[in-house]
Parts: sequence; structure tokens; C-alpha cells
Amino acid sequence: PYQWRSSQTGVATIDATSGLLTAKSPGATTITVTDSTGLTANASVSVVSSGGGGTSPNLTLLPSGLKIVKVGATLQFSVTGGTAPYTWGTANSALGSVDATGLFLGIAPGITTVNVRDANGNTAVSANIIVSLQ
Repeated sequence: PYQWRSSQTGVATIDATSGLLTAKSPGATTITVTDSTGLTANASVSVVSSGGGGTSPNLTLLPSGLKIVKVGATLQFSVTGGTAPYTWGTANSALGSVDATGLFLGIAPGITTVNVRDANGNTAVSANIIVSLQ
């Protein structure tokens, strides 16, 4: 089991056991995950205002929940709702990349997320993805 912590809970909170991140206000925070052996990993997270769009309850990114992907492995994401075309991205491109079809590739160990933006500027963000060596 993993334990999760946010250094700035006014910016983002994170469920201590599931790793589900909730943005609260613009700013920066550090997310720390600790495994059962005491090993930790940190990831910087920036919460920004979405400008013209926002987080849309009609835009859903699947699969949901915490995912673990090995370096060199892939995980397919899909989106429902919103308005095409969609633009895909990751919170940390040094840890993983995502192509135009939503296929995530683990690049280096760490914690990141996948995000998708629709043509109207609405966004959806995945739960945390742990990229691991094992």
C-alpha cells in the first residue's frame, strides 16, 4: 500500500490511500508517496486557472483511479464527453508521454498524471500514475 501527502493542502489535496488528487486553488505543491518499505518519491504539481474553460463534469478520462506503469510499458486512456478534437498531455513529460490517441508511455520512475483538453478548453485529469522500474 502507498501513503500520499500534499505539502500545500490549500493548493491541492490528495487522498492518503487512493492517491486521488483534488485541485483547490492556483499554486504549487509537492506530492509525496511512500511505499510499505519506507521508500518515497516526490512530484511537483502546479495548479493553474483553466482560462476560458474549466473542469467539465461532462468530460471523463478513463481508466480512473491510481495506475502503476512500468518504464517502457504503455497504458491506453480514453475520453468521453466534451467536444473533439482533444489535446493530450502529461504533468511531467520526463516521466511519461501521451500521444494523440491517449496512449501513455512510461519513460522514467516517478509520479505524473495524464490530462486531456477538449475544443472548448474544458479539461479532465487522471488520477496519479506511478511509473516504476518493477
